[in-house]
Amino acid sequence: MPQLKSFGNLSLENKTFSALAFSPCCARLASARKLFRIRDNLDSIRIAVIGGGVTGLILGLAALRDGYRVDVFERSDSITDVGAGISFDINAAKVFESLGLGDVIDRISYRSKTSTYRTHDTNKLKLFLDYSNTSGKVMCLRAEFVREVAGLLPKDQLHLGKKFESLQQHHKLVTIRFKDGSSYAADLVIGADGINS
Repeated sequence: MPQLKSFGNLSLENKTFSALAFSPCCARLASARKLFRIRDNLDSIRIAVIGGGVTGLILGLAALRDGYRVDVFERSDSITDVGAGISFDINAAKVFESLGLGDVIDRISYRSKTSTYRTHDTNKLKLFLDYSNTSGKVMCLRAEFVREVAGLLPKDQLHLGKKFESLQQHHKLVTIRFKDGSSYAADLVIGADGINS
């Protein structure tokens, strides 16, 4: 089973995020693994992921590959093409490959052997990274990556048009309520909808 230990550094839509962008969600998933190991049937454990972007879909796929029942809820009515290019450093690419996304990455991406970072105002070189001794930094269109990952989830476990409204903790379950009036009960809820989490 894949272990979510490090996602490395990510550059998302001209903003650089460290592994901390994924850490709270990964920590929750790791905690769920420990907590729910006492049950015999992992697929009876329902995990709800709020957010169908890169983080939510990858977490959903990781939980699914670990044997959990996972449902991903996205507020948009479709998997959108928001954003332009996205790049993943080598550690993130290794995690994606461990989830079975190697063929997807090879098909839709370009692997860069160098990266440069410059200041926005003077274009002064701040950092140069050499990946020539590695498989390279993965670069692709965000929309293609999200569509490909979403396509790996069972269709009945990806719910579109579900804008999160509230949640309520019960003794053993959490009930999520959505703007459309629907609700869903889960054993674990992971917020992965960007700044809204």
